[in-house]
Amino acid sequence: MTYHGDEAFPALSDEQRARLQACGSAQEVESGALLSGAGEAAYDLILVDSGEAGVVRAATARAAGAVVARFGTGQFVGELSLLTGQARLGMRVFVTGASGWIGSALVPELIGAGHEVTGLARSDASAAALTGAGARVHRGDLDDPGGLRGAAGASDGVIHLAFHAGMARSGDFQGAVGADRRAAGALGEALTGSDRPLVIASATAVLAPGRVGTEQDAPGLDPADAGSPRARLATEEAALSFASLGVRSSVVRLATTVHGDGDHGFLAALAGIARDKGVSGFTGDGSSRWPAVHRLDAAHLFRLALEKAPAGSRLHAVADEGVPIRAIAEVIGRHLDVPVVSVPAGQASGHFGFLAGFLAADNPASSTLTRALLGWQPAHPGLIEDLDKGHYFHSRPAQSAEPEGHRGGTS
Repeated sequence: MTYHGDEAFPALSDEQRARLQACGSAQEVESGALLSGAGEAAYDLILVDSGEAGVVRAATARAAGAVVARFGTGQFVGELSLLTGQARLGMRVFVTGASGWIGSALVPELIGAGHEVTGLARSDASAAALTGAGARVHRGDLDDPGGLRGAAGASDGVIHLAFHAGMARSGDFQGAVGADRRAAGALGEALTGSDRPLVIASATAVLAPGRVGTEQDAPGLDPADAGSPRARLATEEAALSFASLGVRSSVVRLATTVHGDGDHGFLAALAGIARDKGVSGFTGDGSSRWPAVHRLDAAHLFRLALEKAPAGSRLHAVADEGVPIRAIAEVIGRHLDVPVVSVPAGQASGHFGFLAGFLAADNPASSTLTRALLGWQPAHPGLIEDLDKGHYFHSRPAQSAEPEGHRGGTS
């Protein structure tokens, strides 16, 4: 990335931001294009293949107020002072769940693309992890709507990954979803009328089972599902409602399993159960399917959604459309050298615990529309290939597994 002047761009004044909002509309930029700010000032820039930009020449502003312009390959993703020539490429992004399983992959993804990240941190450990990753820290939690509004209002965009996983594991899934919905509302309120992006994490588990779900599926929430993963539909609806209020809101539905080295989720739990029980089990005939995505591919999709997803988009973080549960059990059995067996329905809860319901659910999902819309192409190992690398079998899970679509973390 090429900068003209200092790499650190000073914070915008209220006057500068007002001018930017008045004259800066989203636009596409051609290589070598000459851009103008409301006809008052102009500068040249060159776009490289990665979509980053190098400022070549900054013209002298014709008016003192014409201080700031933004540029980018889709939505505006950079700022330039026409008076000083200082440029900062990227957005100031506020991320909740930034120290969690997906968030800890997203932070370097964003920083590597030129964005400046501020992460929500409840604990000292989370704050230290964020600082070590090169992010700024906003101390607080999901139950502080005022703090969330303040952090979101000071940002150029928000990605909401955090979820009260501990509350969900304790049996109060409805309470966890309620907190999630309120947090999404606070973030959306802070961005109302700004045309800035708000990206919310959801899960493919909200989709009807037994068929390949697509991004166009928007099932209504049945009150009977209030305590199930489908309750996340309420947060989806809350977030997408801001699309009509001047927020570029979108939802990323995460596959049932978000896998990778260091995972303590569903796959690690299944490996641990197989090790403890001496058999690698599946339910029924093992034909139920899980969609899957590598953690790094999911992080990349969240960045693309932040940068260019249209308002009201539903996106699917899905690389493997549907991996049969029996195929997963077979890889686990081979690596642990234990028999692969079908666990009778009446014994599934005792054998698998909370995972029994997920194992029985046939939840395939497609990401065809997401790939076409954003140019997202998963580049990391699929689920079976990742399992075969062996890292899931080196040690027992270090923490309780939690629903994959809710693994942003709260601290």
